[in-house]
Amino acid sequence: MNRISLGGILLALIFEIPALSAAPILVPISSQSAEKIHSGSGVIDVSDRQYMSKLRELFNFSRKQIDISLTQIVIRDEKKDAVNILLEDLVSAVKRGVRVRMFLNTFTDEASDQSLFLREDKLAYLEKEGMQIHFVNPKYRLSDQLAVVDEAMVLEGGPAWSHENLTEGLGSASLSYSLSLAQKKRTRMEFFPLWDLKVEKESRTVGELAVPVFLLQDVKYFPGMVSSDDGDAIKIYLFLLEKFYEAHQNTLKVSLEELSHRIPSDRTIDRMALDHQVDEVLRRLSNQYKLLTIQGEDPSHPELTLKLPVVLTPNVQVSLTLFHENYVKDFSARAIYAYFVIRYRLQMSGESPVWVGSERNVEKDFPIPREQFRLAVDELRRQNLVEIFPFNLRQGSGYVGADILEYRYLINEIPTLSERLDTWSRFRDQFGDTDFERARAMAETLGEPEDPKVVAAYLKLLGQYSYTDVQALTQHLNTLPVNSTPNQLSYLQQLLRNETQGTQGLATT
Repeated sequence: MNRISLGGILLALIFEIPALSAAPILVPISSQSAEKIHSGSGVIDVSDRQYMSKLRELFNFSRKQIDISLTQIVIRDEKKDAVNILLEDLVSAVKRGVRVRMFLNTFTDEASDQSLFLREDKLAYLEKEGMQIHFVNPKYRLSDQLAVVDEAMVLEGGPAWSHENLTEGLGSASLSYSLSLAQKKRTRMEFFPLWDLKVEKESRTVGELAVPVFLLQDVKYFPGMVSSDDGDAIKIYLFLLEKFYEAHQNTLKVSLEELSHRIPSDRTIDRMALDHQVDEVLRRLSNQYKLLTIQGEDPSHPELTLKLPVVLTPNVQVSLTLFHENYVKDFSARAIYAYFVIRYRLQMSGESPVWVGSERNVEKDFPIPREQFRLAVDELRRQNLVEIFPFNLRQGSGYVGADILEYRYLINEIPTLSERLDTWSRFRDQFGDTDFERARAMAETLGEPEDPKVVAAYLKLLGQYSYTDVQALTQHLNTLPVNSTPNQLSYLQQLLRNETQGTQGLATT
């Protein structure tokens, strides 16, 4: 029997010497091994039959994120179908905590009214498992064969994603390790002009979740979770509340794994630790907050019974888009709470689109300190979910502190990821990358990085005035008393106009 040294095995794994094994070996690619692989050319060839095995290797050992953009994808029902195998690898990655996004053409051809998944049940399955599927606007044609893994590995080219091509077809492909290239590729994908397939085909309507107001007003419930920074309890309970309402019953069986997708977690955490984290949240909801009971013999699939200490009226109506677009998952506990409070106040104000109130009003009627509410509103503003317009009811001049002001609160429509990316893509196309990045950075200075109206206003100013002047005066605005963003932008334009006129006057004297 031939003896193979440990060094020989390592070389074989790194450089994929086929003599050791006929089957593909899945080996995690670290940055060190990648640098060894790429010394010299900076890339390795993974064409033809190497393509799928290398793709599976990347998927199975990914730790953070997988982004894929494809021209074509064809799926068959057989379990041995090569495309199904790749998709199941991606589903497994999601279950490990990896963020997976796919960008695809909308239709198989211009005359078709079907998605590239051909059947809606396959698309629904992947989305239910936690994959993010995005479709390019049908006015465009995506011509890609690209995968970016863990923000560093870039696999480009290869056979098309169909069983025949992956198992028998030919296609040149290269794998490279480059942080800068991966970043450019990911940014390009994020700014594709997207199309919400489900909305455009009118295959669903956005519903609302009725959240009992006692959860907001009784200090034992959401206020207690906010004060202890127990955002996971709020997020999981809201998800369960939606499930209870959908099932029209107060008892259901859930999996810890499904619930784990509702809370942010360290992507390096293992499955067992994550399930334990969710189990602890359920036990707090049961033992500490008294909002449900836990039964069942299988600890990984407990049977939960909803406990409602009061009748479910009044309620605050919250759009399910808030949950489907991961706002609830990503927000802090206080931001979720503040959003519900503002929605409830707006709901109580009748048909008016604006609620007029103050931080003092909130502190009086809801158990949240005004400082915490102010921070929460700032977080909501940064995501463009609310607009606030401060004003002073008192007479006289002088500095006006935030505690004295009254506010008009306006709830914005919740944008989908597709809508946000499409807006930014149009801005980039019209004004260029440099001005767009500058405009968004200055909008962030005002606390409005996600508001297209603010970014558009800055793009207009950059077309009229120098970047250094706009930037300097924007920073100056932050030293002034609290004001609404429209007023700040109007004042900024006035300052720039005066600055320009003053400079021209000096030049002509």
